[in-house]
Amino acid sequence: MRAAIVLFLSLLSSIPSPGLDKAALDLAPNGNAKAAQNVPGFFAEASYQNDQIGMTLVPGGYFTLGTTRGLSASPLDDACAIAFGHPLALTSYPLFAIDGHWFRLDQFFPDGQLLPRVEGESLRIGGRAEDLVAVDFSLVAQGQGKITVEITLTNLDTNTRDLGVGLLFDPALGKWGDGHLLLDQDFIAEDLALRGGEVPNALTLWERRDRARGLGVALSFADAPPDWLAAANWPDLHQHNEPGYTPGSLNALYDLGLRLHWREQSVQGGQSLTRSVQFDLLEPDFSNSAFIRWDLPTAFTLTGNTMFPRAFGTHLAIANRTGGSLFGAEVELNLPRTLTTARPRTSLDLPAEQVSYAQFDLQSNLEFDEKVVPVRATLTRGGRVLDEVERNVYVPATPISNAGLNVEIDSLDLTAFPELALTFQVRAEATDRLLTNLTAENIRLHENQQEPRRIREFTLSKDTTEGANSADIVFVLDVTGSMRNEIEGVRANIVEFADSLESRSFDFRLGLITFRDLVSAQFPFTATAEIFRDQVSRQRATGGDDQAENSLEALRAATAYPFRPHARRLIVWITDADYHQNNRWTSLTQQHVVDALLANDIAVHSVGPKTFKSRFYDPITLTTGGTHYDIFGNFRDILLDISRFTISSKYRLVYTSPHTGRGPNIIDLAVHQAGLGGQATLSYSPPAEQGASAQLSYYPNPFNPEITFSIGNPGSFTRGKIEIFNTVGQLVKTIPLNHPGAERLVWNVALENGASIGAGVYLVRLSLTDQEGQSHRETARILYLK
Repeated sequence: MRAAIVLFLSLLSSIPSPGLDKAALDLAPNGNAKAAQNVPGFFAEASYQNDQIGMTLVPGGYFTLGTTRGLSASPLDDACAIAFGHPLALTSYPLFAIDGHWFRLDQFFPDGQLLPRVEGESLRIGGRAEDLVAVDFSLVAQGQGKITVEITLTNLDTNTRDLGVGLLFDPALGKWGDGHLLLDQDFIAEDLALRGGEVPNALTLWERRDRARGLGVALSFADAPPDWLAAANWPDLHQHNEPGYTPGSLNALYDLGLRLHWREQSVQGGQSLTRSVQFDLLEPDFSNSAFIRWDLPTAFTLTGNTMFPRAFGTHLAIANRTGGSLFGAEVELNLPRTLTTARPRTSLDLPAEQVSYAQFDLQSNLEFDEKVVPVRATLTRGGRVLDEVERNVYVPATPISNAGLNVEIDSLDLTAFPELALTFQVRAEATDRLLTNLTAENIRLHENQQEPRRIREFTLSKDTTEGANSADIVFVLDVTGSMRNEIEGVRANIVEFADSLESRSFDFRLGLITFRDLVSAQFPFTATAEIFRDQVSRQRATGGDDQAENSLEALRAATAYPFRPHARRLIVWITDADYHQNNRWTSLTQQHVVDALLANDIAVHSVGPKTFKSRFYDPITLTTGGTHYDIFGNFRDILLDISRFTISSKYRLVYTSPHTGRGPNIIDLAVHQAGLGGQATLSYSPPAEQGASAQLSYYPNPFNPEITFSIGNPGSFTRGKIEIFNTVGQLVKTIPLNHPGAERLVWNVALENGASIGAGVYLVRLSLTDQEGQSHRETARILYLK
């Protein structure tokens, strides 16, 4: 019979693991999450609340607990969570076992059986499998901040069966917080697994472990204490239903979960087994003169091998608990390298008995090692600490590959040694396209690889001395009925957008894709802004009453456009809606589209409402190196801001060498992006070993129409060139050097074959290379007068 049960259960569906993205399981209807549409009977949730507490039960047996007014007179424990996602989430749930096999309710029973109901001060849900088992799960409010969670299993078979009970509880006390487990007067900092007599008769959880502890709750066991207790990070516990837990190599806590199991008992036919946990609110501790709460994420995820969320605002809610105002308070963030901000400190005044807010704009950076990092916020006034809160944050390891990218070092400038300036570019092997959106986090730099320490202090910028190339821009435009103003905004401002590009010597082409629930039309690239404007003018805003539209199909269609090999590739995506994913309109998901965009080196700027930004737009725009714009902003300003990009594919990396003695030294430059990688090495000797540096001289300056260049002290350099650029970076003249120092070089502006050379300042760059590939570079400014 046991084998038959296993076969039967293997055919039942289960909720797929969400990994670390618990936000997908937060079903709050006032949020941006769309997970609710995937939960059968979601709007049949049952809820109950009294003066102290509230509780909610949704289909499948998933529950949340929270406060209404709490136990204290302070508003700080009003409308707080006890379980993650209150009032609606899918992270806390009962477990049960039949003959050694453990399940969640909706892994065993058909969806139609798992609908919750309200019975007085109780919420109940249950399922029944004939000749097997009946499960009854209930939440019972008992007054004075007490809730009993109870699971009853009844054996419906005539034979004796082994039945067991469990519970996964995801604490998140307070607002934006987690839970901290207090054992033997100390808060645990690492995951642990207890069994048998090691499991205490009661557990205590607090909102914070620093200074004032905030909201608290106690768990006690009326029937019997659990036989197993696992206190670990919720994503790890959610992967399995079975008793016990084996701590992993990364055991620091950042998102506490508790999984309780009671040992299976032999239950005769017609008999029942009941286990319960009582939750008791504790008197909260807000004893500091100020109390901080922080909406910092507990974990970051990878989207297209890029950290998410990428750039985001985070808020600290600071409650002044004194009877007077606190003027001149300061909040300071102590951040790991994984998180950066341009402004880690801010000042603010705290009115008496009120909550004030401090906002910081943060950016997450790629890490090549999985880790849990501490982040701290400290509130001070006059040098005295008023409150401090520390949070742990999970950072996933970015997959490292040393294949797929070609790193090409163009030159090394030793003129200011020990400061070095390295010029390079990176090409994707599969497509032969140059990468244009690298940042410092993509770089791993070493000198003399035997040293384990990376060179982390460097500056990375675009090398624009060779001028702008070309840009291919596709507008992906929602043409549903609500988009009339936006369509007109594109039409009215596209010529000025093109003029902005032309004024900076950009060679551009414009394409257009329109969409509703389906892709409506695709227009080929044109280099004429007026033609593009006419294409936009012909669009009519109709339909779209069903909210979600098919942005994903439209974005993927844009990746198939015939982009030029060395052009900057850009999509301007304009919509006021969320989008279909993996449903009857499209089989695509965010990840499918992000992968296609990254594979084609396309950056996406989105223009849309803020309500859909974090859930729908950011995973695409931030991952591809784009920016989000509020659709209710000034449309002219949005388009002009987008037009102000630079498109150089060369990078200039400047750092100070740790090796100033004898050489040679070996530079090892590795680049990783979107799961691909590549590296290049270059050997150089300090200038003291090379002899005197070459010197570029020129006369007269200013000049008209002729200037003469010569090179002194050329050393061992055997070839090179002089390049002349105008002030917008366009290459005006290249003069090859076959024997540096052995010739007198003259540039006569009047002999440029009729080319229009305007008066003004020009940049001269001397580049020399020796037989070993080592480079020297000097620059100068010259002035041409008419």
